[in-house]
Amino acid sequence: MLAVETVNLTFKYGDITALNCVNFKAKKGEVTIVLGPNGAGKTTLLMHLNGLLKPLKGVVKIFGKEIRYDKKSLMKLRRTVGYIFHNPDDQIIAPTVWQDVAFAPMNLGLKNVDEVVDRALRWMGIEHLKDRLCNTLSNGEKRRVAIAGVLAMDPKIVIMDEPTAGLDGFGVRELIEIIERLKREKKTVIISTHDLSFANEVGDHFAVMFEGRIVYEGDFVPNDVARRFGLRGVYGRLIVNKSSSNTPELALIEALKGKKVVISRKDFRRIEGLLDGLPIRVEFHESHKG
Repeated sequence: MLAVETVNLTFKYGDITALNCVNFKAKKGEVTIVLGPNGAGKTTLLMHLNGLLKPLKGVVKIFGKEIRYDKKSLMKLRRTVGYIFHNPDDQIIAPTVWQDVAFAPMNLGLKNVDEVVDRALRWMGIEHLKDRLCNTLSNGEKRRVAIAGVLAMDPKIVIMDEPTAGLDGFGVRELIEIIERLKREKKTVIISTHDLSFANEVGDHFAVMFEGRIVYEGDFVPNDVARRFGLRGVYGRLIVNKSSSNTPELALIEALKGKKVVISRKDFRRIEGLLDGLPIRVEFHESHKG
């Protein structure tokens, strides 16, 4: 089932066309990555998905229903589609952490504000920060607060715009764990980034944007596509399958070229020690054939 779909979505900033007939899809329960260089239209696309922007032409559908732009419909939409901004300082508006996470639930008129805020703080592991002033937090802590503010509304769809910006390696690892947890919670997650290495850690499906259009879609991004559109980080993909067979050395070479290769578990064991540090993603799939 599709959680999000756009049909011929078009938008302009003055005379500049930011989106040009974009047809975008994101399946329910999956992590969909929107990739592309700066200025490709990623943020503009994402801002249409919870009504922050209204299309010049085309439509946006959430779980099959076209977005409406009256105040009541938008309030309902934003309970379904949570948006986490590129810069948490653009999202955090209250003095303390607790007040900020409570802001949206209170404005939506939720009756159990204390309960949902405390749950969101625990979910993000920041209960100890609840009385802290937001302007005293680190960038990583602010990002957790921004995510908690969205999760307090219990949205079915979570949008993250360039979430790795300003994070070090530890912060990126924490973010990956958060996204993996969202997926376990059956949330639909849509992320914009130009960092392919991060995207490969979490993504199920990939859409590459360039100059306001989607120029590639697939379940992985080949190296030639990554290089052509200026994406950081390239990788290959080894799918380890009980019944499949391939020459392990050849499979490794093909994966290093950015291709998707299926290899048997037996052959995988022959090259497992060589994989550390290589830009190769390994997936294990059980087979019921033979």
